[in-house]
Amino acid sequence: MTVIRLLALALLAHELLYLTRDGEEYLKRCFVPTLGLRLGSRVHYALHLVFMAACGWTAVQPDAVAAHLAVFVLLLLVIASYSLRVSNHLVLSAFFLAAALAADGVRLAGGSAAESRALLLVGVQWLMIATYLLAFTHKLNRSFLSLDGYAGNFAAFMCWDRGLEAPYLVDLVRRYAVVSTLVYELGIPVLLIVPQTRNVGVLAGIAFHFGLALLGIVNFSAVMYAGLAAFLLDAQSSTWPWPHSVPLFAAAGAVACAMVWLITPRRANWQLPYRRRGPAWVIQSCFGVLTAWFVLELAQTLAGPSAWRPEAPDPGRYWPAAAVLLVLYTGNGLAPYLGLKTEFSMTMFSNLHCKDWNHLVFPAPWHRSNQARYLTVERIEGLPDADGIDAADGAAELALTVLSHPQDYEYRPYFFFEALERVGRAARQPPEVTVALRFGGRGYTVTASGRCSAASLRPEGFPRWRRLNLFPFVLPVSASAPHSEQGSVLSSDRERQLF
Repeated sequence: MTVIRLLALALLAHELLYLTRDGEEYLKRCFVPTLGLRLGSRVHYALHLVFMAACGWTAVQPDAVAAHLAVFVLLLLVIASYSLRVSNHLVLSAFFLAAALAADGVRLAGGSAAESRALLLVGVQWLMIATYLLAFTHKLNRSFLSLDGYAGNFAAFMCWDRGLEAPYLVDLVRRYAVVSTLVYELGIPVLLIVPQTRNVGVLAGIAFHFGLALLGIVNFSAVMYAGLAAFLLDAQSSTWPWPHSVPLFAAAGAVACAMVWLITPRRANWQLPYRRRGPAWVIQSCFGVLTAWFVLELAQTLAGPSAWRPEAPDPGRYWPAAAVLLVLYTGNGLAPYLGLKTEFSMTMFSNLHCKDWNHLVFPAPWHRSNQARYLTVERIEGLPDADGIDAADGAAELALTVLSHPQDYEYRPYFFFEALERVGRAARQPPEVTVALRFGGRGYTVTASGRCSAASLRPEGFPRWRRLNLFPFVLPVSASAPHSEQGSVLSSDRERQLF
């Protein structure tokens, strides 16, 4: 099916784009894994290679049940071992694949092929609508609405990268970025819910995510394209719907590629150049061609007799399976309002703060069980300098950089002790590090000698921490983090972005 094929290609694009940006380190690094699955560099490398191969298999054979299962299991392992912060679209992809496996179960249990396809499409449609509504809700906070929030800051980066320096123009672009994001994220789900405006909603979604892709956010946009494909007229077809006019498709593809080449930033962020820019251009150009296909497919649909009366897929008696996925997904997305977590809850770089609550609609008493607890470092001595650690260990460089600036950050215990261990293992000479810290109103002293494990560094009386990245691994002491809640981590020379 089109949805599964596009999803597999989107996941493959995610992996390849991170390779073009971070190089082989993306495949090797398993540092402070999201769900605590700590893998050696070789195993981590192999996992991602096998995952990419499984995505390729699924793209070629989108109806293969074994391929769905393989990608789903491997994706869960990738998420569990993902360093520091897992991308929201990977979690959304896991739910898409769960919907695919539920549809496969219907088929294997004797259900009809039509019911199986309908269950997949309904599940993906509901998940897409929930994603937009959750993302919109999370952004109703003071930090995002500020021009110095993520949208405004990224718009300023876009202007800087493309040489637009006029202050009034930069300010206009920043305001547009903030307002248009909110309008799209509320308007698209409303249009998708109403059958008569569903195709218009898909068209608005394509415009929104193509715009995000032009900012360089292709991997997220590609996953959302896969979800939007579930709303197309030919979504239930088992074959790829080819363009009706090849010359028109070629012309549209050329226009889309020209926009990609003219507008897309040359860098991944302010201080983050690509390791391999050429392959990234190829992937981004392919995304432009895919956008042209979507536009022509929608144009063909809108010109047809059923444009405003689309036939809704009917999973029959199997619709509760889609409802269960929706409830689980929505529960994950609403976790910030219970104080349980902010990571991978579709917060989409919304600057939503759980520690210092900043939402404008949901008041602070809603999250009485706030689990966002951080430690502060009063004094740290004995850290090696930047030249005293393995230059090839990017995770150790990030750990050393963050630990060296205790005046700028608060730390999650999971990250802090893992960072001490990583620095000790990467140091050329075994360091003797002494730390005075405070957590939960109490003071503690930590002594790290040589290559100690994170668990062995826990001082007496210090609460045990869970090996889960449910909140940002660090918080800037400054209340105005421009990139997202955890801010950006720059190298010691302030010339490269490490995170």
